[in-house]
Formats: sequence, structure tokens, C-alpha cells
Amino acid sequence: MLAEAALLMANNPVAVELRRMQMVTEVGAENNSTTVMMIPSDFVSMAKSLGEYLRERTSDNASAES
Repeated sequence: MLAEAALLMANNPVAVELRRMQMVTEVGAENNSTTVMMIPSDFVSMAKSLGEYLRERTSDNASAES
């Protein structure tokens, strides 16, 4: 049954996100002091690309002002 559920979730990204939100709700309901949030790797890659872009823009602006 677990393998079947995994296949269904693999074919439906929204199901994975809904499960993630359910997990956060369940952890929060247990009065724990620590909550672990899983962040999709796409967000990490996007943040890295954005940081590189902003660094380039900043160095370009600094060069233009000099």
C-alpha cells in the first residue's frame, strides 16, 4: 500500500505539497518546540541564482559609479 501511495504522489506534485502541509500541521499540534520545514530544491536553486544575479548587478553598478 505504501508503494502504491508513493506512485500516486510521484505522479501528482500537488499531493506531495498537501502532504507536506499536513505534516507541518501534525507536528505543530504536538506542542513541539522545533518544527522542521522541508524546502523543495527548486527554491534553493532559485535563491542561489537570485543571489548570483544580485551580486553581478551590484558589482556592475559599483563599476559604473567609479
